[in-house]
Amino acid sequence: MTTDKLINQFVSLLKFWNKKVNLVHVDTVKDLQQRHVDDCAQLRNYIDPSHTILDIGSGAGFPGIILAIYGFDNVILCEKDFKKSVFLKDVKRQLKLNYTVFNGDIHQFDTSKIKNPITAVSRAYGSLSDLLDIMDELKISTGVFNKGMHYQVEINEAKQNFNFNCSTFRSITDINGVVLKVFNIKRYKNLKKIG
Repeated sequence: MTTDKLINQFVSLLKFWNKKVNLVHVDTVKDLQQRHVDDCAQLRNYIDPSHTILDIGSGAGFPGIILAIYGFDNVILCEKDFKKSVFLKDVKRQLKLNYTVFNGDIHQFDTSKIKNPITAVSRAYGSLSDLLDIMDELKISTGVFNKGMHYQVEINEAKQNFNFNCSTFRSITDINGVVLKVFNIKRYKNLKKIG
């Protein structure tokens, strides 16, 4: 099945499920293609295809399902909410996609059995500081994230607790947004984990 057909089927399933489970805000359903699908698809340009992709707080499958549709083989969708994880599994079954769903707290996810490097992705989980905190805890060295107009504020805040390199790439879907790639992440030794 072509990528376009898979995307269309995924969008149809999402609209159907969204009536029962709050997957995406109702105001964004009309513009799923640009607001969600295209926004996630652009991440593929910044991810090494040999890496395992760990989607933190996958929700409606953004960006993990989109990356799986575009041919990434090692994708793990991490979602704490049971109903949303059922949706993710239903999409996998109906579209015959190759990804794994982890239904549980991301802090409980065991990365030690993953042999190849991991790239963390996320769209709406939290601030960059929150994401780096998880990456540090799970020993993930690379992350690729969609960020909005306040991305520089998030970078500055994160640099209070972490030393890291980052590259920003102008978003193709949000004039004020970026795709943020972070790597070589190290928590400052004199700081303990917050929370």
